[in-house]
Amino acid sequence: MATSRTGTGKYRGARAVVVAEAKARGLTNCPGCNVVLDYDLPLQPNSAETDHVVPFAKGGSDDADNLRVLCRACNVERNRKVSEYTNHGPGMFPNSRQW
Repeated sequence: MATSRTGTGKYRGARAVVVAEAKARGLTNCPGCNVVLDYDLPLQPNSAETDHVVPFAKGGSDDADNLRVLCRACNVERNRKVSEYTNHGPGMFPNSRQW
């Protein structure tokens, strides 16, 4: 059986660091669409999820410095456009972990 890359200890540890840091900095709204983030309820459009700044498919790593928090809806939309990730207009999605 194949295992998920995002199920690895390395990714899960980095994810935990990024989510805790976002909460500690008071990130309450998605940097992509400004919806109020829900850190407790998963799989909802406004659920807080980690997103790769540079997509893994484009050479990005699973390290905490390449992850940031977006709402699930923005994360899904951004993943649909992964092949075009460098062509997003200014402000469409943040290009860093800056909050």
